[in-house]
Amino acid sequence: MWRALARGMGLPSLMAVATAAVIVQVFGPVALILGVLPRLSGLALAVFVGVMAVLLHPFWQFSGPSAVAERTLAGQGIGAWPSCGSRG
Repeated sequence: MWRALARGMGLPSLMAVATAAVIVQVFGPVALILGVLPRLSGLALAVFVGVMAVLLHPFWQFSGPSAVAERTLAGQGIGAWPSCGSRG
């Protein structure tokens, strides 16, 4: 099931994506905290978040309320707008 979904989303391999996710999400913040290549670490984290938001929330493929929900989730994932439905 997951392999078919990944192929439909254009992901190369689940294992490769999972490995990249762990490396970026674990070692990226550690590198930032320790000051090891902070610009490269920050860029890697930002690119990872942007790519995952686009791959996991393809709001342009939906219409109506589903599109709004996916766009909201994608925006929250990249920090474009607040979560929890605040309107303030």
